[in-house]
Amino acid sequence: VHLGLVLQLVFSGVFALQAWRSYGVPEKADRFPLFVLMGGASVVFSGGEPTLQEDLVDFCRKVKSLGFRLKMDTNGTRPKVLESLFNENLLDYVAMDIKTGLEDYALVWQGKHDKNRIVESIDLIQANAPDYEFRTTCVKPFVTMKNMSEIGRLIKGAKHYILQNCSDKGDVLEPAFFESGNPFFSEEQMHTLQKTINEYVEKVSIR
Repeated sequence: VHLGLVLQLVFSGVFALQAWRSYGVPEKADRFPLFVLMGGASVVFSGGEPTLQEDLVDFCRKVKSLGFRLKMDTNGTRPKVLESLFNENLLDYVAMDIKTGLEDYALVWQGKHDKNRIVESIDLIQANAPDYEFRTTCVKPFVTMKNMSEIGRLIKGAKHYILQNCSDKGDVLEPAFFESGNPFFSEEQMHTLQKTINEYVEKVSIR
């Protein structure tokens, strides 16, 4: 997607950008930020988690009515929202983050949650998305050689899986995490992860 303009729409009660009101952008939303990236004829909904927004489906309808193609980034925790979007053919591309192996999700998804939501979202995307990718940011201990195979089985048959090397460049939420050891994978280790999952999906890329 060629991004010519980046608009950060922070949901803190009302949208700061008055111009979007003419498109019927919802005035109430959660405290999570939503990043809308526009360029050419495409719009990308990114995170925070877009599916947390109460009026997301209606907003997507309005975006599509303006002639934009729509890409959604998601963590897959709200499959019912994805299902609603697919039912109306509102999504052209979906990128879902696979955080870790299913049995290790408690490490990154705090509290009591239904891990089956992750599986349901994966199945929905593979069955309904016109185009899609799954991706994992590789950082220890959340990603290991063992759970890389588990991830492979989870997304078996996927068109495209992307391994993203973790970086501590720029601002991070928990800087102390990067001071407690070496959470990074070397280039050689990244290629080993790639080989591990090659057998499960059509294409594996390292980003």
